Amino acid sequence: MKRALFYVSICMLATACASVPVAGASVPAATVPATTVPATTASAAIAAQMPSAGLDTEAPMLPSPPAGYLMAGTEWSLPYYLLEGGAPGPTVVILGGTHGYEVAGWLAAGELLGYRPSRGRVFVLPRVNYRGVEARDRFVPGDTDLNRCYPGKPDGSPAERIAYAVFSFIEDQGASMVIDLHESIDFYSTNESKLGQTIILYPNDMAGWNALEAMESINQDLADPLEQFSLLQGPIQGSTAWAAGSILGIQAFTLETCLRLPLEKRVSHHVRLAKMLAESAGD
Repeated sequence: MKRALFYVSICMLATACASVPVAGASVPAATVPATTVPATTASAAIAAQMPSAGLDTEAPMLPSPPAGYLMAGTEWSLPYYLLEGGAPGPTVVILGGTHGYEVAGWLAAGELLGYRPSRGRVFVLPRVNYRGVEARDRFVPGDTDLNRCYPGKPDGSPAERIAYAVFSFIEDQGASMVIDLHESIDFYSTNESKLGQTIILYPNDMAGWNALEAMESINQDLADPLEQFSLLQGPIQGSTAWAAGSILGIQAFTLETCLRLPLEKRVSHHVRLAKMLAESAGD
């Protein structure tokens, strides 16, 4: 009965947008183009137009020591943290800070360091583009958009090498799910060229069911329709979720909150959705 109700709900999400089958039905495709505005210019515009974005928020110190580092011994060394559950189970990787000006993503990833999964393992990389976090820059400073570089190159540009290290880590850990925390400048529900308040999944049956269940659960508690989440399929090529889904064949999600909401709400939404999805890994 539960699966049947999910099927009906997914069918109701289908629109005139381009779509691809997911869990026997369809959901709209994410079709937002790659960023063309220089990152520092975009950051300045967001700071001026949307004080709610929280670009002046101080980045808290991360706990020490982490479980380990990616790219250890280089200027791009990235800490990662291991959260172990109370029983054997799947491995999940959660990423924050891919885009440095998306503050709620890296703050939420930091809050998730206190989460204990019920089973399995959760790895958290709270500030993948840590120099971008420091500069509140979308791009890897001096380079390009990290979330267009996956699966990366071991001898490429800094962004390509970071992408390669993260993708290799996901593969080496045998992850069954990846969750990447992001933000957008407007609500998808009123402006379909933006992605605020969406769950974007790489289409496979389990990802569709799990994303729908998480979306329905959180939306029940969001009275304002503008704040409610929509479900989309098809992460943009070159993104973490696209590479994890298309190359590794695992469940992969991009979570997008809207910068127009208060920062504390955005952080809370990320934390809640990430936990719900992580708990569903392996189902």
